[in-house]
Amino acid sequence: MVKTRSQSRAISDSFSSNTWTFIRTNEQIITDYIDDFERKLQMQSSRKDEPDWGLPGPFEVNFDFDSSISAWNANKKKVGHSYEYICGHILKNGRPCQNRRSHHLRCRVHKKF
Repeated sequence: MVKTRSQSRAISDSFSSNTWTFIRTNEQIITDYIDDFERKLQMQSSRKDEPDWGLPGPFEVNFDFDSSISAWNANKKKVGHSYEYICGHILKNGRPCQNRRSHHLRCRVHKKF
């Protein structure tokens, strides 16, 4: 369908007014967001003035990273820059099997156990 110049102008003018409405709406959204943020910030600062109701304060964190690393590495072996899972079946000497796992939970030697 061929459009005349006046039809093309009418379409472009309506597009411009729609675009301006969209931009104006975005500016209003941003303004509302900033106002809401300032209101929340004000509420938080006013809460600091409230009395302490006897609730427990900040908790002390005791986390032993050495034991967590050893537990995480218990079923893995470092290969290059990555890790691969090991079989872990306890051998006669009391140590875990260090073979790589096959498609099962164990290696190809211990998969029937």
